[in-house]
Parts: sequence; structure tokens; C-alpha cells
Amino acid sequence: MIGEEAIGLLSEYMGKTKVPSLAVFNTLNWEREGMVNIFIDHQQVPPGERIRLIDEDGVEYPTQILKPWHGGTYWGAWVKNVPSFGYKKFDIEVVEENHSHSNGGGDAHSHESNFDYKEQENHIQLDNPWYSIKVDKKNGTIEQIYDKDLSKNIVDEKPEYNLGEFILEKLKGREQLFANRTINGESYGPLTDYTRQPLDSIWLSEIKEVEIWNTIKFRGKTETAYDEADAFSFEIRLFNTTKRIDFAFELKKKPITDPENFYIFFPFELDNAKIHFEISGGSMEAGVEQVPGSANDWNTVQNFVQIKNDSEQIVLVSPDAPIMQFGDINTGRFEYGAVPESNNLFS
Repeated sequence: MIGEEAIGLLSEYMGKTKVPSLAVFNTLNWEREGMVNIFIDHQQVPPGERIRLIDEDGVEYPTQILKPWHGGTYWGAWVKNVPSFGYKKFDIEVVEENHSHSNGGGDAHSHESNFDYKEQENHIQLDNPWYSIKVDKKNGTIEQIYDKDLSKNIVDEKPEYNLGEFILEKLKGREQLFANRTINGESYGPLTDYTRQPLDSIWLSEIKEVEIWNTIKFRGKTETAYDEADAFSFEIRLFNTTKRIDFAFELKKKPITDPENFYIFFPFELDNAKIHFEISGGSMEAGVEQVPGSANDWNTVQNFVQIKNDSEQIVLVSPDAPIMQFGDINTGRFEYGAVPESNNLFS
């Protein structure tokens, strides 16, 4: 509410325009570029039409539909050169829709793209100026992310799971939660009675090219979710605008009370790298800079995880799923002073 009121007070200083306009504020002390989300009601931009975002110098910025909604549409825009402690204004022009570049439906339309994909029997190869990605079409996972700046594959090829793989973990009885612990004088053995299983089924749903990112989307089914065609989805978004990949997962979960868990696997790998992650007030090395005796089987990530060595880093940001296990699936480990055994992340 305070933010809305502040924007209302600032709007009188923006000046009126003949067409709808957008002001993007940068509250940090360096010039920025990035993604902004905009809700525009259908009175301004009717369904089936698109927008052009143009700054005062006549430069056009990429926009795309994120999600249609009741009475309006959520749009994404990639803006640049927003000054520090300042703002930048953009005019919004309405243009007619022009469909193109879509396999599986969606809001794709004509644009210049530096994106390339090759669909084969078992794999899909994605390329842009920063990455070359090999997608397992049968299992809906990523086998390889080749970083063109580093000239190396940043995905660990040793684990039994692939990047983006769904793993459902179920324990046979609540006593398994006491593994390797002594409770009220009674000692419990290691975790033994459990299962870990992938999705029951998965299929390629869509390949789509749009302005800001290009998408490959999979849908799947699992016994822990409702039996619907869209109960589980995994979307790989390869950005056209910057060196960034988004992984978007969605699960419509049943309210199961038996002990179970599910993970999304991120098997990253850099030579001699350690895992650091942000906590409240700063970042720390996992398992090393923690308070002695505090939990190291799983950790709460404030905003980001870094896998870094002296010259390279991979940064994973997870705004909606902050609980992670580092190095391996650590359920039932309860080992004092343990540190991650690899760069693998289990979200």
C-alpha cells in the first residue's frame, strides 16, 4: 500500500502523454537493465493485439505476453539504461497481432531472433550466443549446458539424474525420519526403507519463440499430483536479451500427509568450486561457515546459491522454493560438520 501511494504521488511529476506510457524506476545506485512485469487492462490493449514499448529516443524494447488474465494481460518487457536513482519513460503503442514461430500454440509472433533449435528423434538442441543446451526429449530433462564464454559444459555428467529431473522420495513409516539419531535413549539405524522415483510419464508440450525468451515446455504426471494433463509442467526459457536461463516448474499437489518429499535436481559442476548461499545479512560457504551443530542436511536459501571458484561462478536464484539440499540427497544423514560432496543442488 505504501508503494502504491508513493507511485501515485510521483505520477504528477511524470507529465501527461498522448498515448499510454510506462515509467520504470531504478532505486539502486547503478544503471540497470532487466525484466519488468506490467499489467495492462483490455480497455487499453484488447485481446489479440500487441504492444510496442518505445523510449524518448525512438528505441523499441522487446515485449511479450506472460499470462492472459480476467480483464487484462500480464506483459513482460526487457528495458535498458534505466539511470541510477532515477527512472525512464516509455510510450506504449498498440499494434495488431502477427503470429509466427510456434510449435504447440501460444503467443508467438514475428521477430528477429538469434535463437536456433534442432529437433531430433531423442534430443532437442538449443543455441543462442551464450549457451548450447542439449535437452532429452524423452525424459524432459537437460543433459548438457555448454557455456560458450567458459568453453565448457557446466552440467555434471556423473550423477544418475539429469538437470531438471523430478525425484519423488517416499519413506515407509515415520520412524525413518529418526534415522541415524538417538531419541529418548533409543538409537535408530540408517535410512533404509524408502523409494525415489521419477515422473510416471512426461511429454513434450510446446516449443515457442518469442521476443525476450524462447521456450521448450514439458508436461507430466506423478502419483503425488492430481491426475490432470497439466498437473506437472517444466519450462526451459532461454533468454534472447542476456546470459540467463529460467527453469519454471509447476505442480498441482495432492494433500498427502504420509512422509514424502520431492526434489528438482541441478547437477552443476565447476573445477575446484564451493557452494555459497545467501542467508539473512550476507552469504556463507555451505557446511563451513555455519554455526557449529546447525542443520547441514538442508538449508534455507534467502535469494541465491553460488557455485564458484577463483575465476568462474554459476548463480541459481530460487524465489519460490528456498529449501535446498547441497551435494546429495541428505535425508536421514544427520552428520555433524558435514560439507557438500559435490556442486549438485537438490531444490
